Amino acid sequence: MENRNGLIINAKPGLATGTAERKATLDMLAELPDSKAKTVGEDKNYDIRAFVESCRELSITPHVAQNHKRPG
Repeated sequence: MENRNGLIINAKPGLATGTAERKATLDMLAELPDSKAKTVGEDKNYDIRAFVESCRELSITPHVAQNHKRPG
């Protein structure tokens, strides 16, 4: 979803497995054209080391809400 206007710019259907949403997000982020700085904002469910590292490998700055209740 585009931040300024709330427009849906991409969607991928899939089964809700608990990890499928993060996988779909990374797939969509990888499809973005190279441009200036890219960022992504996510909720606490995306506060997973592998997701944050994958975003950084794609040169995307993740803005993820911290999940203080989950250990690790």
